[in-house]
This record gives sequence, C-alpha cells and structure tokens, in this order.
Amino acid sequence: MGQLASGEAILRPVKATSPASKAHIRFRLVLSIFTADVLCLVLGAVLPDMVRSGVGPSSSSALLPLMILLHALSGFWLRAFSGDALIITRTSVRLAIGSHLCAVALLLFILFALRTTALDHLFNLTLFIPFILLPAGRFLLVGHARRLLAGQLYSVVRIEDDGARTMIWPVDQAMPARQLIWDIGVDDPLGYHELAMLVGNADRVVVQCPDSRRSTWVHIFQGLNVHGEIVAQELGRHPPVGIGSFGGQATLIVARGPLGLSDRMVKRLFDTILSTIALLILLPVFLGAAIAIKLDSPGKVFFRQPRIGRQNRQFHIYKFRSMLSEGSDSDGIRSTTRGDERVTRVGRILRRTSIDELPQLINVLIGDMSIVAPRPHAVHSMARDKYFWEVDARYWHRHACKPGITGLAQVRGYRGTALEEKDLQDRLAADLEYLNKWSLWLDIGILFRTLRVIIHKNAF
Repeated sequence: MGQLASGEAILRPVKATSPASKAHIRFRLVLSIFTADVLCLVLGAVLPDMVRSGVGPSSSSALLPLMILLHALSGFWLRAFSGDALIITRTSVRLAIGSHLCAVALLLFILFALRTTALDHLFNLTLFIPFILLPAGRFLLVGHARRLLAGQLYSVVRIEDDGARTMIWPVDQAMPARQLIWDIGVDDPLGYHELAMLVGNADRVVVQCPDSRRSTWVHIFQGLNVHGEIVAQELGRHPPVGIGSFGGQATLIVARGPLGLSDRMVKRLFDTILSTIALLILLPVFLGAAIAIKLDSPGKVFFRQPRIGRQNRQFHIYKFRSMLSEGSDSDGIRSTTRGDERVTRVGRILRRTSIDELPQLINVLIGDMSIVAPRPHAVHSMARDKYFWEVDARYWHRHACKPGITGLAQVRGYRGTALEEKDLQDRLAADLEYLNKWSLWLDIGILFRTLRVIIHKNAF
C-alpha cells in the first residue's frame, strides 16, 4: 500500500451514513420471545387451576419451573428464539411447538426415571392451552419483530470497487449511495476514518472488487471490526464452506459433510430407537410376509442387493423377495417395469403396499441406513441409456450421508423406476435439498408424510 503524501492530513468532514446495527434490536426481541413463551407456559399451568378452584395455582404447577427450564434448553438448542424464528411466522411457530414437545419428552423421561407420582400434574403443562398460547404469542411477536427489523435480520452495506472509484450502497435502507473519496491504495488515517463513518455500524459489509485489490480490502476489514466479505465469483459454482490452513498456506474448505458429529449422533439415536420399536411391532407382518413368499414360489424369503451407501461405499440392502428366484437381478441392471413378468403374485402385493421395503429396518439397526434420507440406488441403475452419474455429476453428492428407507423425494412423489433423465433430476434435486436443510424435525415431518404415499401408483 502507498504512503500518505505530506500535506494531506486535513480533516475531511464526513457525515455518518452507516446503517445502524440491528444487534440490540435482535437481543431485545430474543428476550421478548423467550419471556412470551414463559408467560404462555405459566398461564397454561395456572389458568385451569383457577377455573376449577377459583384460587391461585395448586400442586399442578409444582413442575412449572422444571418445564420452563427444559423449554428454554430445547429452544436454544433448536434456535427457537433467534434467527429466522424472529421474522418468519411459520418457522417461529414450528420451533416453539418443537421446543415444547422436546421439553415434554424430557420431563416425562425425568419423572419416569424418578418413579414419581406427579405424572397427573402434567396435563396442564403439556396439553391444550400451551399449544394454543404458544403459536398465538409467536404470531403477534413475529409481526412486531418484522416491523422493527424492517424485514431483515441484519443491516447490510454493499461496496462496489472497480479500481477507479468506490461506491457504497446501504442495502434495504432509505439512504443514498456514497462515493468513497479515499483511495484505498494509500495508507491514510483520514481515509480509514471516512470508511468507518460510512460502514462501521453495519452488521455485514460485502465488497465486490478486482482480484488485485482483494488483499487491500482484507487488510482494511481486519482493522474495521465489522463482518466483512469479499465476492468471489469464480467460486460461484463450487462455493467453499470455510477457510483453513496447511503448511502455513491458506486453504479453501470445500466440504465438511452435511451433518456434524452431534447431528449424526442425534440422527443415529433416533434411527436406533425407531427401528427397534418398529421391528418389534411389525414382527407379525414379517412372519406373515415370509410365509406368503415361501408358499407362493420357491426361493429365499429375503433378497440382498448391492446398493450405494454413505461416502459412495457399497452395502447389501435387505428386502422381501418379490420376484421369481431365477429372475432376481442382484446387480440392478434391469429396472422393474409395470407388469414385469419376474414379479410374483405375492410380490405385487408386497411392492404395492411397500411391505417389501420393511426388512431395511435391519439395515438401519446395523448402521448401513437411516430411517429418513435419500434412497439408495442399485449400483448399475440407469435412466434411459445413461448411468445415473452420467445424467448429472452431482449424483455422487447425494451419498454424503447414509441412505434411507424414505426421503424427501419419495414424499414428493418421485419414486419408482427412473424412465427419463428428468425423473432422476427431480429426485436428485430433492435429495440435495434434504442434505442442505437437514434437521431432526425435517426427518419427523417426512416420516409422517410417508404414511400418505405408502401405496403409490409408481410402486410396481
């Protein structure tokens, strides 16, 4: 960077036009939403007692402090008091209800573990009134929050530096664009002062500049105490997820996996509990299907086939055999078609009702699969005359997590044989969307939506 020329240290009057940070507004709103949730829980515990007895709260409110604590812990874990929960009504209501359900589950677990007799006091805390008051409170507060935040969580400033001039644009603010007088290539204390007056209070500053000036802006940002970003158009198709270092050199982190360790632990616990319960409950269905298969045609009850799993490793999937033994395609080269002569009479019923998929609960229990995730495909699956990965190179990205028994693509109706390239592209788009937006609540939602598509026209 150049040096400040002599005689330039004359204070240039700069009127501050930096949009104010919204941090203090967000902090107040977080406290308001949390307080409103607590008030809803208190009213849910107190009002029924007052209606019944005409006096204040009775022993049914004894569990209220613990309930509030568990709701707070669940809410902060699910981000029910911050982020999109402040400005998106649907998200806020969903997370508030999710936090309450988590708190209820934790409270039940604690009471059962302590073998307490206080279970009869849970009704007021967990049912009816909180499920009315919590959404109502969120609906009112989110509307207020949107007005305070002008619909955006953060104040943003955009800087366009083409090398000849630097323009500063407050985004979503009723402020005019300003041209920066300072030449950033010169170390000028008054220039730093000018820039600070224009952007110093913003929550986020985004710069678009030539490659040759990036290091200068990095240098400026590191002393500006703002959240600074530089547009990197060349990374548009493959954006990095972070910055690392190796051997004293900076590296671009391009992949971390869609789920962190804690997320994988939660998902694995969910899969293990649910698959164990499902296998116990569905044992009569397993026995009935096995008997029907053996009576209908000779051969094994289960069909094993290599599928592509997590990290693009192969594993053997379990299904009830629905085809004649001599017609079974263990390599998955030939996809099943409508009216396929290889499918047995019992097999058609099993496939139509999705019962043939139930043995995959065994895959879930042993760790090859999840309950909810992108479906595993046969190794040699094709759409038209192309392998799936030849249709779209992103096909391999869908295997960043364990495959599932059901998934977002399935509940959207993308199931059955991929006859056209678009069939695969639709499924792939849904699979990648699932990986990018994963949450336990998304899994639960998909699981309930699966009940509506167990019997589907494309299941043959």
